[in-house]
Amino acid sequence: MVFPWQQSAFEKLHLAWQNNRLPHALLLAGPIGMGKREFSKQLISMVLCENPNENGEACGHCKSCHLLQNNNHPDFISVEAVESGQIKIEQNLKKGDSPQIREAVEFCNLTSNYGRHKVVQICPAEGMNRNAANALLKTLEEPPEKTLLLLVCHSKMQLLPTIRSRCQLIDFSRPDSHLTKNYLNQQLKNNNTDADLLLYLSNGAPLAALNLAEKWETRSVIFQDFKLLLSTKEEPLALAENWAKQDIKQLLAWLISWTEDLLRIKLMTQHIFNQDLADTLFKIAEQFQTQTLLSILDVELESWRILLGTSNVRPQGLLETITINWFQAAKGQWK
Repeated sequence: MVFPWQQSAFEKLHLAWQNNRLPHALLLAGPIGMGKREFSKQLISMVLCENPNENGEACGHCKSCHLLQNNNHPDFISVEAVESGQIKIEQNLKKGDSPQIREAVEFCNLTSNYGRHKVVQICPAEGMNRNAANALLKTLEEPPEKTLLLLVCHSKMQLLPTIRSRCQLIDFSRPDSHLTKNYLNQQLKNNNTDADLLLYLSNGAPLAALNLAEKWETRSVIFQDFKLLLSTKEEPLALAENWAKQDIKQLLAWLISWTEDLLRIKLMTQHIFNQDLADTLFKIAEQFQTQTLLSILDVELESWRILLGTSNVRPQGLLETITINWFQAAKGQWK
């Protein structure tokens, strides 16, 4: 499935493929929630399918399609980040591990098993460390015949300029707002949450907005907990234990977003991000000094970095540090 806001880009690439002019390297860039992986999946299916239809859709029935559906196609590999959150040159591969850049480069130099393209997907491409990115450059500069590299990227400016310059950019960062809103409204037929607000809170990314709609009640509950904590009516350790049962990344993202809005209010910025919570956030902002909010934001951002950087972290411990800091600040005991 190609989403409505992706249709034009897919049609152009399909036409290029039909005319044997498909670029050897594509950079699919845009915020999380734009459907970049789904778009990549459709391109991979089109290129490897034995009998795609006139619209570039894979038949779903040929041997190649079955192999791809079972993650066993010999002409396709996907390079993913390892536990450190990085994509490296290589690692000691064990069963189930993702190949890294050296394996991808070697794969590109092999002969296709089915006489069509060989395809490499790298996601998230900005996860490549400098050595890995440099190791990929030669393949990008001198790609083997019938090789397609798909770099899926959430933040293209984190990529080396030399990588960006060697790929054709497919930019999903500014989709047609009418298409995304119509899609979201269709998906929210039984949900009363405002589509415009959801898209605003999700940086215009419709799939992220749809995900937020599904978690809207949870967000409201967490915000009520947050208010109780700041009124010192909620014990920080008990709250941290309760919050640890939630999606920790999503919860921490909400906390960071609310803290950033409190700082915007203190700094008299014209608008805040969480518009639906504006009245309450303005009242909360009156409780705290700007420097206190900056210090707590540092704690939250450091927790975020720890959470992304290791799989061995204890989420409840991170949340305890955050809730204790907020509780002490609310009681005027900030040190």
